[in-house]
Parts: sequence; C-alpha cells; structure tokens
Amino acid sequence: MWYRCRKVRKASPRPFRMTGDRRRIAVLRRLARVRAIESQQAAWHLAEARSMQLRMLELASRSRSLAADYAERCGKDDTQTLRTLHVFRAQLDIMSAETEAMEEESGRAAELAGRALAIAEHRMEAVADRISVEERRENARQRIRVQQDSGGLARRLQFSNVRSA
Repeated sequence: MWYRCRKVRKASPRPFRMTGDRRRIAVLRRLARVRAIESQQAAWHLAEARSMQLRMLELASRSRSLAADYAERCGKDDTQTLRTLHVFRAQLDIMSAETEAMEEESGRAAELAGRALAIAEHRMEAVADRISVEERRENARQRIRVQQDSGGLARRLQFSNVRSA
C-alpha cells in the first residue's frame, strides 16, 4: 500500500519560533537583497547611459566633420549644383545641431543614472549597517539571557545544596 511507504515526519517537541529580533533581522536581510538588486540595476542603467552618451558623442563628431567638409566645398559648377549643395549643407547643419542636442540629453541621462547609482549604494550600505546593529543588539540580549539563566541555575544549585545539608 502506498500509505505505508510514506515517511511520517514527527513534529519537533519545541518548534522553532522567530523572536522579534530574529524576525526583524530576517526582514532586513530580505531588504538587503532587494537593495543589492536595485544597485545592480542602477549600475546597468548607468553603463547603458554612458554607452549611449559615447555613441551620441561619436555621431555628433561625425556629423560636424561632414558638415565642415561640405562647407569647405566651393565648386564653380552650375546653379542647380550649387543650390543642391547649399540645401545639403543646411540639412547637415540641422542634423549636427540635433545630434549635439541628443548628446547633451544623453549626458544628462548619464548624470541622473550616476546619481541613482549613488543613492542605491547608499541605501544598500544603510541596510547593511542596520543589520549589523540589529545583530549586535540580538547578541547582547542573548548574552544577558544566558547570564540570567546561569544565575538562576546557580541559585537553584545553592538552594538544593542548602536543603541537602
């Protein structure tokens, strides 16, 4: 029969219960994991923003140099060619201005991402500090409990020695 093969787990005589200190530390450790993930995401966003900033810087540089190259051209061709060249230069200037604006925007985004990373790291450090404080507090309370228990045991032993004498 299948029910005979199942192992029956015996309940422990004294179930583990989290004290308020342990529960608080467990919550803080979960919060520390969340803060670590938040910090990783902020670092990833910063790297992405820096990459975008670099790409925009290269694009703005190329468009400026292209516009400068066409501005230097001074052909003595017919009117239609000069008009086309002038329109093309104007479009390159517009494109160059737009890429410079995008470069500035990506610089601002990278700066904001850097600030977000600093905030995330600060939050993570604050939680780590709080965990260490709570663990020290719990250890101190535990030492006090042990001392009180040992004091009670000593008194009990004293009273049992007095009664037996």
